[in-house]
Amino acid sequence: MKNPLSQWLESSLRLGADFVTPIFVGTMIGRVVDFYLGSAPFGLVIFILIGIMGGSLTIYRSAKKIMAAKTPPDTYED
Repeated sequence: MKNPLSQWLESSLRLGADFVTPIFVGTMIGRVVDFYLGSAPFGLVIFILIGIMGGSLTIYRSAKKIMAAKTPPDTYED
């Protein structure tokens, strides 16, 4: 069984990467679209927003999977 601290760090790093990666990809796509179409900030803004929505959806799915893997205790003791 893993140390609770290492489980927490693993989950935190995974959720952070799951959120940042789509935003980064959206930023790169937006810059390329702006470069080729000459639509200065609009492509960047639109694709960053799409990246934020995609990152939020990915975090929701990952957090749901993490919470489903944790089993509640059989009894609650004080």
